[in-house]
Amino acid sequence: MLLGTITAVGGGAIWDLLLARTPSIFGGTPLYATVAVLVSVVMVVCSRIGAPTVGVLAGIAVGIALRLAAFHWGWRLPGSRDWRPGPVKGGGPDMNQRWNHQPRGRSAHP
Repeated sequence: MLLGTITAVGGGAIWDLLLARTPSIFGGTPLYATVAVLVSVVMVVCSRIGAPTVGVLAGIAVGIALRLAAFHWGWRLPGSRDWRPGPVKGGGPDMNQRWNHQPRGRSAHP
């Protein structure tokens, strides 16, 4: 799985560098390395169950489907500059207070 991911990501990074662009793995693009990891998992699982040809075909189908879906719906992983801790959905008021570092009993808004 690691080799498949490194090959996919490394090839894309080299391509971007040859075109004098910032490698897309560093953010700002729809899911890139995550799709490579998932395709590698599909291929390894299929190889383990004795169907490597099915693994290749399923990996191609899963990779294309996820990449197109990520592009179409704008799925992105947060970059290091974009990531901010926030309240957990469905966590209730105690969870929100913990994430906002507000002591119990005090209002977040004065």
